[in-house]
Amino acid sequence: MKTLFLSLTLCFGLISCSTAQKEKTEGNENHEVSLRMDKFTKILAGNYEATFPCADCPGIAYKLELNRDMTFSSVSTYLERDSSFSEKGDWSIQKGGKLVLENNEGVKTYFKMNTVGNLTKLDMNGNEITGSTADLYKLNKVAKQSEVVGKQTRSFDTATINGTFLLIAFDQGEFPIPADKAHPTFKFNSKEKTVTGFAGCNNARGTFSNTDTEIHFGPMATTRKACFDDEYESKVLKAFKEATNYTLEGDQLSLKKGENVIMVFRKLNF
Repeated sequence: MKTLFLSLTLCFGLISCSTAQKEKTEGNENHEVSLRMDKFTKILAGNYEATFPCADCPGIAYKLELNRDMTFSSVSTYLERDSSFSEKGDWSIQKGGKLVLENNEGVKTYFKMNTVGNLTKLDMNGNEITGSTADLYKLNKVAKQSEVVGKQTRSFDTATINGTFLLIAFDQGEFPIPADKAHPTFKFNSKEKTVTGFAGCNNARGTFSNTDTEIHFGPMATTRKACFDDEYESKVLKAFKEATNYTLEGDQLSLKKGENVIMVFRKLNF
């Protein structure tokens, strides 16, 4: 009987130790996952913007805010209409790098996480959108109005790029404007972070973000007129896409790709 008691005690002791070790291992793994998710959440949190295609309007201006507490809010505005709607809810990350928004009514919206600061909207089933407008579903992370540098806070001068600008030079030279065309003209709104205007044939609209030296434009949504010279307008839209930095001297705005000036605008004073 004594031998049996000792055997049972030893057995239960081994089970207890094994269970404790398993719980400790699982606890460590869960803690590591939690730390990774917390770090990932901090990276993703922020404001994103894009202009999505619209069948019967110039585009849909979309603004998304991902909060660190895993909640979100978004606003969709139909351009050239007095129409917009907002959503709020929670966001999560699925396997395969999918970001899922679930609004308060339980409706889900899917995004693909490409790189830090870049998302792509997916279709209602979580699949990639294909076709000629696929690039218009990319969202760029919007730079904050202030940034902490060391222990000091530096405010970016984002209000300076504001107003209507006329394109006067292109690709380090005078812009070759066909006789039957007008200069492209764009209006920058520093408060809404939008740029709208005439690209050579179609009207165009997009978003931009900038610091005191850098600038990045989101994909441009355009109307769909049948244009005689598509190459003319395509070069203008491509230049916006390639711009990485800028200078603003008086009324002259120069967009650059690295060290090369790719477009020069002059501000129109009405």
